Amino acid sequence: MQDVWDRKVDVLFATTIVEAGIDLPKVNTLITLRSELLGMSQLYQLKGRVGRRGDQSFAYFFHSSNLGIDAELRLDAIKSIGQTATGYSLAMKDLQLRGSGSILGDIQSGFIANVGLNIFNQYVLESLDESIESIKPDIKPDIKLDCFWGSSIPKSYVDADSERIDIYKRLEHTHHSKVDEVKDEIIDRFGELPEVSNNLFITAKIRSVLGEKNILRCKIRESQIELFPVDLTEEVNLRIKTLDKKFIFRNKRLVLNFKDVLTPDSVYEILNSSL
Repeated sequence: MQDVWDRKVDVLFATTIVEAGIDLPKVNTLITLRSELLGMSQLYQLKGRVGRRGDQSFAYFFHSSNLGIDAELRLDAIKSIGQTATGYSLAMKDLQLRGSGSILGDIQSGFIANVGLNIFNQYVLESLDESIESIKPDIKPDIKLDCFWGSSIPKSYVDADSERIDIYKRLEHTHHSKVDEVKDEIIDRFGELPEVSNNLFITAKIRSVLGEKNILRCKIRESQIELFPVDLTEEVNLRIKTLDKKFIFRNKRLVLNFKDVLTPDSVYEILNSSL
């Protein structure tokens, strides 16, 4: 390590131990092998080992050609958060991919995202009272949805945090056929929607459709939609061929490619009518 610091050695081979605060500001290139095996925080920490001074630096994450969906989403997240990413933006991306954890237990991810905070709190109260008499609501599947467009409610549009949180919660549990009713109510209260907020309502429709069709993973690029799992029945096969005659289907993973750039509205129409 001292030889690297003194520039007597140009290349340092190491395990992921270097993520634990190794500070070599003179190093400007990082090459990571089998990066699909690493978690989000590990990728972020390794990326931070270079570019610690004003010099331009590079971080290369090599991976196998057959990536799992979760690994691909993690690598795309590291790529998308950019050079100015903060710990908060990374945490929000990780929360989006894995779901939040259990308040009282030792589960670090997933459960609250599956059922929603209100239902989770109801479960906690029922357990503490030891008087579960009613049937618990159906637990919604954990849907991983990654879109190339931004979707949020900016503070400049709805100033109160409590109001924004309430809108997010309502959209989470609203059927796609009823989303426009919520949208009209919000416009009536706060005025015309900015584009990023309009995208949020369409994204809520897309998530609802995915839940209806039992699709757990959806990745939307500018001219491509990737879905998993998909049951390719003869009827679905015929409808999909009208969209993309050369679609890719393997191990219940469906990839559709398009000539034109997709929009949130067009994606919703495709998913709602073709699957």
